[in-house]
Parts: sequence; C-alpha cells; structure tokens
Amino acid sequence: MRLKTSSSTLLPIGLVIVAACSSGCATAVSRLVTTCPAIVRYDQAFLDRAADELVSLPEDSALDQMMRDYLVMRDQARACRS
Repeated sequence: MRLKTSSSTLLPIGLVIVAACSSGCATAVSRLVTTCPAIVRYDQAFLDRAADELVSLPEDSALDQMMRDYLVMRDQARACRS
C-alpha cells in the first residue's frame, strides 16, 4: 500500500523539520554569574581523627570513594577562588 502525499501535506512537515533543526543555532547572551563554593576549614585534630577513621574502612568502601571525590571538589573550589 502506497500513501498519497501532496505538496499541501509536505509543506507543514518540511517547516517543522526546518524549525527543529534550526532551533539549536539560536544564540543567547548568558548573564550567569559564577560563584565559587566556600571551602570548609577543619582544625588539625579533626583532620587527624578523620584520617584514622578513613584508614579503618574496608578497601572497597563507598565512603572511601566519596572522600576521594570530595577531595577533587575541594581542589576545584580552591582553583575557582584563585
């Protein structure tokens, strides 16, 4: 079975395709202001306690991975501030 198409049906379909394809080309000026997150400061006693607790975790601990990720985020926050 073959569908009949006329130019009156193809035109709206073509316009929709062109509009969808060209919508990604629009440019806008961004007024986004970037703010760097604050870095929480810990005293040495707290850091020592955290290190002891981290060492006591199993090697494949989820908390260990989260702390590694947090370290990266702290480094990124420091870089943002400089």
